[in-house]
Amino acid sequence: MIKEAMFRKTDPQRKLFGVETSLPSSLRSRLKGSWAETFRSEVLSVLLQSEEAFCGLYGNTGRPNFSVARILGLCLLQELNGFSDQKGLDTFGFDARWQYALDVTAEEAYLSRRSLVEFRSRLVRVDPKMTLMRGVFERISQKAIERVGLSMSEQRADSTHIQSNIHSKGRLALFMDVTEAFLKSLSEGDYRRVPAHIRQWHEKESNGWFGLGNVSERKVKVGQLGRYMYRLLECFSKDDAVVKSKAYQLLKRLFEEQCEVIAPNRVESTDEGDDDSNRSDECSSESEATPTEWDETDEKDSGERVKVKRSPKGGDTLQSAYDTDASYGHKGRGYSVHVTETCNNPDTPEIITDYEVHGAARSDVGKASDILDRLEQSGRSPEKLFVSDGGERLRHH
Repeated sequence: MIKEAMFRKTDPQRKLFGVETSLPSSLRSRLKGSWAETFRSEVLSVLLQSEEAFCGLYGNTGRPNFSVARILGLCLLQELNGFSDQKGLDTFGFDARWQYALDVTAEEAYLSRRSLVEFRSRLVRVDPKMTLMRGVFERISQKAIERVGLSMSEQRADSTHIQSNIHSKGRLALFMDVTEAFLKSLSEGDYRRVPAHIRQWHEKESNGWFGLGNVSERKVKVGQLGRYMYRLLECFSKDDAVVKSKAYQLLKRLFEEQCEVIAPNRVESTDEGDDDSNRSDECSSESEATPTEWDETDEKDSGERVKVKRSPKGGDTLQSAYDTDASYGHKGRGYSVHVTETCNNPDTPEIITDYEVHGAARSDVGKASDILDRLEQSGRSPEKLFVSDGGERLRHH
């Protein structure tokens, strides 16, 4: 449930004795000259002013929420340092700089990992387009631009590739992850409807498949899982509740991208080979299992058979059971991030003015127009926008 806590704004009243009061004067002076002072005075103040925009993540009853401003600040510091959830929480609990930056005492510097994860989950469910976070970004960056006195007349845009912490062990692992995720999503009653040989694989055999290193063995197993997916999709195709589930839709997506059903008496051409350079398991276009290697229970009475397609070379195809928005572009799996920043401000730092994140498979063509539109909406239109291919785009006011 999304609204399990009650929204409450952070109390603006500061503690009489902050974390800095327990430090010797020399360390206190260094603390006030560090990044923590800047974060506290410039960033935390914006987060406190932005809190009410996030009230939709909570309800009107229940326990009061942990300070929205501070949990947002914690997320920002975690990402800035590239920390895992637990390392970020540990640093928050033990590092006086983080506590000073977020204006908490040592006694207040505790947040459970569950609370951090639940906050992000609620944010994604309530605001999947991340408009709330874009609003925070624009307020912080605008404050920095004004404070430093940067000119926005000239800006430059470029893209980079990022990858989340996702499975990238090849097609066999992807087939296994998606199939097992679907089986685990079923209720006890629905699980009993799963064909016995698939239940047996799931309960007794699947864990041993990760050690398969022989290419031909992996080909056979990929073909076997393709048939399992087909049977599962057919088995629950008329069950509306299951069909609407995310796990079923993910299974269907993977099957349609990677497999096809061969009709009876269809004459197939022989593939010359399969350059599966984007997959670590080098799967062929079709399992080379002989008829005796096929489970009889996997075959339809009509004679239909499942064929595994050539492994996609890229595009907007599923890359992970756990990060379904990631895709495959010319730079690999993951996402493409377009960043726009000020430029030609001598002797001062430049500030990011706009960003966009999308799957790596999406083309960069036409991005300049989208960037200019967003910059105009946020009141940051440049006279010149330099794009990464060396060209120049102009916007006249």
